[in-house]
Amino acid sequence: MTSQLVKSEVHGLEVWNEENITSLKEMFAADLTPIEFKIFINLGKHLNANPFTREIWAVKYDKSKPASIFCGRDFYRKRGQSQPDYIWHTAQPVFENDTYEENCGQLIKHVPTLKNPGQLVLAYCIIKRQNKPDFFLKVFFHEYNQGFSQWKSKPISMLCKVAEAQAFRQAYQAEFEGTYFEVE
Repeated sequence: MTSQLVKSEVHGLEVWNEENITSLKEMFAADLTPIEFKIFINLGKHLNANPFTREIWAVKYDKSKPASIFCGRDFYRKRGQSQPDYIWHTAQPVFENDTYEENCGQLIKHVPTLKNPGQLVLAYCIIKRQNKPDFFLKVFFHEYNQGFSQWKSKPISMLCKVAEAQAFRQAYQAEFEGTYFEVE
C-alpha cells in the first residue's frame, strides 16, 4: 500500500484493537464464520478501513456461500484523494439523447441534454492526476442494473458510484487491490 498505515480511531477507540474484536463481530459481522471474520479483520487492518464509518463491512447473503466483504464509496474517495498525484475526479451519467463522443478510451465531448434526456446508458469517471494522462473509465447501465433496491429508486447515483469505485481501483491498483464496492 502506498499510504502510511495508522490506527483507525473513532472517538479515541482503536477500531482493530484485539479488545474490540468481539464487539466488531457483533456489530458488523455477526453471521460470518470464524475464518470469514478473520479475513474481514485482516482486510480491515490492511486497508486501515473503518467499519464505524461504513468504509468496510461484511455480508453473509447465503449460509452455504462465502461472505462478501465490501468497501464504501467514501473509502474509495478518501483513499484516492490522498494519493500524491491526485488532482480531482468526476463521475457523470450519460443518457441516450446526450451528445457523447470518445476516442481510444478517452472522453472527447459530453454535453448533457436536460430536456428529455431519454434512458440512462452509462456513467463514466475521470480521475485527473499530476504528470499522467487523465484516467477515464465507463460502465454501462445494462451490465449493473439489478432492478431492485436502490437501482430502482436511484439508478443514476448507483451507476455513478460503480464508475467511481472501478476508476479508483484501476487508477490506483496497489492501493485498492482486492476491494469491491457493494453495488458491483
